Amino acid sequence: MVRIELAGIDPEHDVRLELREQSLEIEVRHVDNGRSEHVSHRVSLPAGVTEDDLNMTVAGDVLEIRIDAP
Repeated sequence: MVRIELAGIDPEHDVRLELREQSLEIEVRHVDNGRSEHVSHRVSLPAGVTEDDLNMTVAGDVLEIRIDAP
């Protein structure tokens, strides 16, 4: 499981998830009062993980990504 605090971030517009080979790329881009913020992180995944194995939820200001291993 991956947990990211996203205070003031709109996950539907500011967060991009991309599955590449055996890793998940998480990119957050946010503009507030003319100030731009960009954060990216890469998480290694077990072999065989597909997009269907990823479940994203947002509770308050916390983004959780659960990975159901194949």
